[in-house]
Amino acid sequence: MKEIFKKRKPIICPTCGYKPVAKIIYGLPKDPESSPYERKLYELEEEGKVVFGGCIFTNESPKWECSKCNQQIWGRVN
Repeated sequence: MKEIFKKRKPIICPTCGYKPVAKIIYGLPKDPESSPYERKLYELEEEGKVVFGGCIFTNESPKWECSKCNQQIWGRVN
């Protein structure tokens, strides 16, 4: 996959045209039954609006990902 940089979250995937483009949520999600917040995260993940990005991230980690083709998109600082 190519590296794509955007200043803000794209509405459609710049690679395949699919929407929605998901926000990457970093960290380890808990059991969806542990709280309403965790349940909502899993619902958003099923809808393709968020993607769980894992526990390890840096300032250079991507911010968004296509829910269909998994193209990752990095946020541009300037």
